[in-house]
Amino acid sequence: MGLKAILAPIGTGIALSLLSTACFTGVESTPRIDDSALKKAKAAELSAEDRYFASVVPAAASSWQPGKELIVTDSKIRLILTPDASGVLPDLHPGDRLEFRRFEEVRNIVGESVTDAVFSTNGFPELRYRMPWDEKTLTTTAVPEIPFTVDPSLAARADSILRNGDRRLYVLTPLWYDAGSEKSTGGYRLIAVEGDSIRPGNHIFPLKFYFHVADEELASTPTGEGEKMVYMSHGGRGIADSRGFGSLFSFTNPRKRYPQISPDIWTLIINSRVREGMTKDECRLALGSPTNIDLTPTRVGDLERWSYSDGIYLIFNTDGTLARYRL
Repeated sequence: MGLKAILAPIGTGIALSLLSTACFTGVESTPRIDDSALKKAKAAELSAEDRYFASVVPAAASSWQPGKELIVTDSKIRLILTPDASGVLPDLHPGDRLEFRRFEEVRNIVGESVTDAVFSTNGFPELRYRMPWDEKTLTTTAVPEIPFTVDPSLAARADSILRNGDRRLYVLTPLWYDAGSEKSTGGYRLIAVEGDSIRPGNHIFPLKFYFHVADEELASTPTGEGEKMVYMSHGGRGIADSRGFGSLFSFTNPRKRYPQISPDIWTLIINSRVREGMTKDECRLALGSPTNIDLTPTRVGDLERWSYSDGIYLIFNTDGTLARYRL
């Protein structure tokens, strides 16, 4: 799978709404307010979810032992490998495995000390990936990540944590995939799910989190039936990562934090839909935080416009309720 094909279904665009919307005729250009305050607030304190997979990080070079395996995730790996003495590179495909043999310090074309990671696979005894460090630096401070591969030991550690913990979770993202076909399906948000397993992902998101919907009524719908999957980052990417566990799942039921929201509005929220009259908090729950926030002065006060990707926007009245939108 190519990089573009991997990223496309994981983008931030939301394409779940079936509602038609009122037409909006342009407003004048105004200063922009970014939404970084929310990100800074989140980064200020580690939640239990942020800490959950904190130990699931790539292994330092000092711990790499002969026989360590990496899974190929993209055939483009041939572009970064140097063949053995035969001068021939194997045809590598997603799912093939590279077996680590050793680190070997060599000289590059300008005479600098660098290090080759040497692998074998499918009858090819020495395939090399060159790294910019000398061997001492590599084995004392570096954490190598080989492009177009995923380390299956990351998934093994994460899966062990999941199986030994409480598998009842609440999913925060509607960016779901069918577990069998791995095709993007869309999904619900803020509902109860049961974690099934964690398996190796790809070179961008190294973990696949498999789950099923725990709510019996929702599990019987076309959206909720069967096993689902979301892509997830490892614990070393930082809590601001939009695909970290803390951004994808919650240990506590989000519904309990919003008892004031009516059942019909909550139904819209879990389906990533909005309607006129919803509050900013309700819209944020339904669609997530906007990419940009713009203020437009009017005679009665400032109109606030939230912009998302793919042309999605919300416009709020001066009292903070949703006036117009496009999904």
